Amino acid sequence: MISGGMLTNTKMREARITAVITRADGTVEELGTLTYWHRNPLRRLAWRIRQHLIGRKA
Repeated sequence: MISGGMLTNTKMREARITAVITRADGTVEELGTLTYWHRNPLRRLAWRIRQHLIGRKA
């Protein structure tokens, strides 16, 4: 199931895409944040560094 929406004609400051899998037996598996974008390039860089330090592929 895909949930969420998209706003148009707005100035975006931040966006992130997260994933959650719900299996047929009812178990829920959270995959976490798949991608992150921020208007400020320093914030994007800081997010990528944090992801690298905790061992996730950014």
